[in-house]
Amino acid sequence: MSTQFSKNQRDPPDVDFAIITALPEEFRATCQYLKGVKRASNIVGVEVYKCLLPVSDTRALRGTIIQPMATGRVEAAVAATFVMLNYSPRIIAVIGIAGGLKWIRGGEKLSLGDVVFADRFVDTEYRKIFADREEPRIREYPVSRDWIRYFEEFREEDGWWLRRSLSREGESSRHARPALHIGSVISASSVIARRGVQHSILSHVRSTGRESDILAVEMEAVGVAVAASRLGYADRVMMFRGINDYADEAKNTDELEWRHAATDNAAAAGVSFIRYCARGNQWGGYPMRDSGSLP
Repeated sequence: MSTQFSKNQRDPPDVDFAIITALPEEFRATCQYLKGVKRASNIVGVEVYKCLLPVSDTRALRGTIIQPMATGRVEAAVAATFVMLNYSPRIIAVIGIAGGLKWIRGGEKLSLGDVVFADRFVDTEYRKIFADREEPRIREYPVSRDWIRYFEEFREEDGWWLRRSLSREGESSRHARPALHIGSVISASSVIARRGVQHSILSHVRSTGRESDILAVEMEAVGVAVAASRLGYADRVMMFRGINDYADEAKNTDELEWRHAATDNAAAAGVSFIRYCARGNQWGGYPMRDSGSLP
């Protein structure tokens, strides 16, 4: 085995944070909120970029952005394994878009452009198939309670969304303010564009008694969560997803209008939250040159 895979979770962090983006537009949106983004390598099927996240006028966190070669849980697991073994990050954040469930707890509406922070990742892919029925084998991967506590505090603040003119369904861009939601997210292996499929998936989740907590559906989180749990990084994983459609028959139409806004909103919230966590944990960062790079 190559020496580059010799690290473990007890090593000091080579970077403060790692961000995984599965789509090119997710990567581009995230880069808008970072500085000094520079391609580092293309190894074992992942694109690796180094970057900085300023936490003050003179200091910054060191980070890396990892872009898998394709979407899906397997590619995400490969990317996550690479970043954990090579960089030992304090935070591993999945940032991007997802399909939302339009009506959630208590009739509350999840609007296009809103952002979901996952409190657990739900894997619905495993099941036993009988001649006359299917028996779901739901697997769940909870997010660290520390991250959840920080997020509850973070979403009470106004600063993150004011950085750009973000958009939300049903509101003019002048007064737009995407809502931040927290709840469970299903990680599937398929792109869902039919409401009937949503209902079928949720029927499997009912076996956990928490189907009302499900807010969205995406494709990468479980891959990251499984890799992290095997390597001792489970408490470092988080995810932000912007809602760009409702995973129903209108998906293609909604995506055309909302993909850019949802991607940008998720990136703004995710990067701002990483900065918030760093300040809360008193990670001072590293001195920056005037050019915005590290000495």
